[in-house]
Amino acid sequence: MADGAAEAEKHLRIPITVNKEHFEWDRETITGLEVLDLAHEKPDEYVVYIKRTGQDDRVEPNQSVDIQKENNRHFRTVPKHTTEG
Repeated sequence: MADGAAEAEKHLRIPITVNKEHFEWDRETITGLEVLDLAHEKPDEYVVYIKRTGQDDRVEPNQSVDIQKENNRHFRTVPKHTTEG
């Protein structure tokens, strides 16, 4: 039965956006570091946010986000020296 679960995960394609660019992710979670990698950004220079109505939520590099939830599928990267406001 474990093989069936592994096979199902191989075919998983969850749509996400990073800086308005569309991707399909093959796992149920994604880390901040993986989002930065998709955006071709360096973790020492950029931070990741989940886009929300109102205030966006910061995602740390090693933090996993459950992208099975639709409100967790839109990300943006911001240079670390930029101040929000």
